[in-house]
Amino acid sequence: MPTETGGPPDSPLRIAFSTLAFPDASLASAVSLGRQWGYAGVELRLIDGELIDPRMPAPARTQVKRTVTAAGMPVVAVDSSIRLTGEDPGPDLRRFLELASDWESPLVRVFGGALAADPA
Repeated sequence: MPTETGGPPDSPLRIAFSTLAFPDASLASAVSLGRQWGYAGVELRLIDGELIDPRMPAPARTQVKRTVTAAGMPVVAVDSSIRLTGEDPGPDLRRFLELASDWESPLVRVFGGALAADPA
């Protein structure tokens, strides 16, 4: 974050990685490697090699939180495949927002999608 005088940041840049980089790894292995390599956070796209299911049951959600917390790796984003212009994205978006809340993530990644043609 820049200083009040507009100078350079007073703390080093913190970089996160995506679990998409570890398609065959368990979440525990991915966050452990990320921590070892100096990353400061994780963007969750895959969990144990699978895309995140927005209907993930509570025990599995809790396990994800335990895993990232044990690795000291905050979740910086939860990635979805939701297209906001798709047919009724609301229910899945709500589920992803709940996942992000459970994992203390400030962001849910979505796609805008194609806009309808202008009838004019």
